[in-house]
Amino acid sequence: TEGVRIPVAPSFGFCTILDVSGTGVTAQEITVGLLKHRIAVIPGDGLGDVGCADYLRLNYSSPDLACFEQFRVALPKAIEEAKEGRYASAVDAFFAKAGTERGAVIRKRLAPRSGSADRLVAAE
Repeated sequence: TEGVRIPVAPSFGFCTILDVSGTGVTAQEITVGLLKHRIAVIPGDGLGDVGCADYLRLNYSSPDLACFEQFRVALPKAIEEAKEGRYASAVDAFFAKAGTERGAVIRKRLAPRSGSADRLVAAE
């Protein structure tokens, strides 16, 4: 999928990290989109501050080709939906309520699609 890469090739274990920074949307927006397509991933803010809006953790502990195919089809759809701004306002509202520094980083990335740019400038 365009804009998505695997920064470190997995050599063992049951999960991998996807770098979605090249998609133009946040990992949080893609996470919501994937949930709409019945796929659960962990967005980067659950993994720490570095790349909090850029990474998704994908667990494949029960490898099933049908699941991989569903993910292959759903990922570009979720990214396109996020680019349309479908999830930005809800994700922005969640992080506004949380009031964390990490949430502020994510909200700045969301601002062009969520309409929060004016609110963020006023708050600073």
